[in-house]
Amino acid sequence: MASTDQESGTPAVNSNISYEPVGKAQKLVPMSTVTRIVCLGLWLFIVILLFIALIVLATNSKTIEDSPTLNVQNVSAYSYMLSVIVFGLVYSLWRLGFSIYLFITNVKGYFLIDFYGDKIISYLLATGTAAGFAATKDVKTYFSQQFQLLDLEDGELDGFCSMGYASASLVLIAFICTAMLSVMSSYAFAANAKPRA
Repeated sequence: MASTDQESGTPAVNSNISYEPVGKAQKLVPMSTVTRIVCLGLWLFIVILLFIALIVLATNSKTIEDSPTLNVQNVSAYSYMLSVIVFGLVYSLWRLGFSIYLFITNVKGYFLIDFYGDKIISYLLATGTAAGFAATKDVKTYFSQQFQLLDLEDGELDGFCSMGYASASLVLIAFICTAMLSVMSSYAFAANAKPRA
C-alpha cells in the first residue's frame, strides 16, 4: 500500500524520482545504449522499406488493349498509398537524422514529438497498407471479369497486381516497425508523466 504524509494525508512522493512536466521540448526518459541502437536500426530499416515501396509503386504500370494505361494515377487508392509512402519516408528520414544526432551528442531521452509523430505515422502507414491491398484486389477482380467478357488472357494483369501487393507488403512491414517504435515512445511518455495528487 502506498505511504501517506502523516500531517496532510496526501500520498508521499519518492524524493529519489524527479517529476518533470510533460509537454515541453525537453529530454524525457533516459534510454539505454542498446535501446538507442535498436531505434536507429528500425528507423534505417523503415527508410529502406519505404524507399523500395516508393520505387515499386511509382514504376508499376500496365498497358491494356483499347484501354488507358493502368498506373498509380488511374487508381485513387494507389495515389493515396503513394502519398502516405512519401510522407512516411520524409518523416522517417527526419527521425533517423534526429536519432543519429541524439546518439552522437549522447543525449539519452525521448521527446514529446516522438510520442505524437510515431503515432501519426504508424496510423497513416496502416491506412496506406489497407488501401494498397484493397485496391489491388479490386483491380484484379474487375479486370478478370472484363477479360472474361472480351475473351482475353486473364493473366495479363498478374505482374501489375503482384507489384501492387509487393508495395503494400513493404508498407505493412514498415507499419509494424513504426508501431513498435510507437509503443516504445508511449512507455517513455507514461514513465515520465507527472503523477496527479
